[in-house]
Amino acid sequence: MTRSMIGFNEVVDFAGCARAKKTRWHGKEKANERGAAHSRHMLAKFYLPSPAEICTKLIPTKGISVLKFETTTPLISPASSRPIIPLKKLGVNKSSKRRSSFIVLGVGVFIALSFLVVAIGLTLSVQKQWYPRNFQPLSARSSKLSGFSPDFLDGMSKLKHSLLNFSLEELRLATANFSEDSLVGGSVYQSTVGESHFAIEEMGSEVEVHQVIDILTKINHLNIAKLQGFCFGIIPYLIFKFAELGNVKGILSNAKLATELTWAKRMQIAFDLAVGLHYIHYCTSPSYVNRNINSKNVLITMDWRAKISGFKLAKPFTCTEEEVEKNSWYESVIVGRNGYLAPEYLYHGLGSPKVDIHAFGVVLLELMSAKEAVMEGCMLKECVRFPADGGIKGSSCCLEKLKGLIDPSLDRDYPWGDALCLALLAKGCVKEDPQHRPNMNNVLKALSRIV
Repeated sequence: MTRSMIGFNEVVDFAGCARAKKTRWHGKEKANERGAAHSRHMLAKFYLPSPAEICTKLIPTKGISVLKFETTTPLISPASSRPIIPLKKLGVNKSSKRRSSFIVLGVGVFIALSFLVVAIGLTLSVQKQWYPRNFQPLSARSSKLSGFSPDFLDGMSKLKHSLLNFSLEELRLATANFSEDSLVGGSVYQSTVGESHFAIEEMGSEVEVHQVIDILTKINHLNIAKLQGFCFGIIPYLIFKFAELGNVKGILSNAKLATELTWAKRMQIAFDLAVGLHYIHYCTSPSYVNRNINSKNVLITMDWRAKISGFKLAKPFTCTEEEVEKNSWYESVIVGRNGYLAPEYLYHGLGSPKVDIHAFGVVLLELMSAKEAVMEGCMLKECVRFPADGGIKGSSCCLEKLKGLIDPSLDRDYPWGDALCLALLAKGCVKEDPQHRPNMNNVLKALSRIV
């Protein structure tokens, strides 16, 4: 826009201006159709007056500045030159197809493996039920294969745990002055001190007390009776953690508890007893022979786990692991319980770890048959009609012998193959010749396949 001065009588013809502007814009239309259309729209909006306003007016312009309008071509941006991207046809993503294929494949593999595992489990179950296993001896342990040095193991054996020192008055108060109601068998009383339940065993002399303390304060094992304290007085006592269910002999002679003693529980007791004996034969320094294994000294806890007691007759021996099986000695005084003593020890005083193996075999026979080790002057191992070594295939006579051996209260609710294996193991443990008996490595390996 530019400023100019016009005269008084000069007429401003808006209609003519509009027509002139329109003509000028019309020329531009040929060059750019879109721009022309836009220009016409703008011209009509700003410069075309209404019909009532189109007239000639006299405007006094003296001394007054008047705006003179000039139109210029507006800058119209050309049409966008961006390329048009055509829409692609939507289809199934290849990665989705691949992922779905993998999922289907994984589900198929999982189902196939599940069927395979079930089939293998059924096969093993049938074999365990009907076929006996051939026992292979466990190779002797060697310190060369152990990650611990002999010095380390020896140091562990020398560690001792603390014991409680009870007074005689405390024991009298806990047992109602050693009343008959507190007596659980032999010279063992049960007592409660605070929230703890103890078994109090009367000992013959302080020598026995010191021997048991020396052994059990260096042994801390799940299947060994836990020594809690002692009492020195006119009569010395040892205090043990109480076994709620008593011992194996008491359970087998109790009609109510015997019905709860299933085959699986009997096998667990046998396995616990074997683990405990293996521990004192091989894993302590020095090693020990219990010499007093019998069904009264196998204690049973509330969860039907076995613990070995009766260490007042235990004898230490020192030798290398390879010499355990060959180690033996002669004794002038025979100790132990009748019915469990090995013949070479009973008649010749020859002691060795095989003495415990023989007693273990007798306890196995008790667990299987629920009979006592000595019946009317006859030894249990001599009265039992053992099955033959050949197995059960095609041998009806062997099955009859096995049925006659097993406790009838089990009502034949046990695997025949496992029962035969256990009977053959017990037969091997009570052999006359100690060299023909298995060691605790062999026994543990055999039982681990049954339990």
